[in-house]
Amino acid sequence: MTYTGRVDKGVVVFDGPVRPPDRVTVRVEELPAAGTNVGEALDRLAGQAKGLPADLAQRHDYYRRERSP
Repeated sequence: MTYTGRVDKGVVVFDGPVRPPDRVTVRVEELPAAGTNVGEALDRLAGQAKGLPADLAQRHDYYRRERSP
């Protein structure tokens, strides 16, 4: 089950009339602010890709056009 809400003075307040069962284990994940722009969203992804060439930033045109035989 997924619930949404906000934190008010350190206490999670759910949106709407929801009430998870007592003693249930939950995970709280902070969502990006509604005003997040594309650049900020991409900044969070920077450096997470694996297996890319070390010189990709300098030679991106070459790698983009390179074709496998």
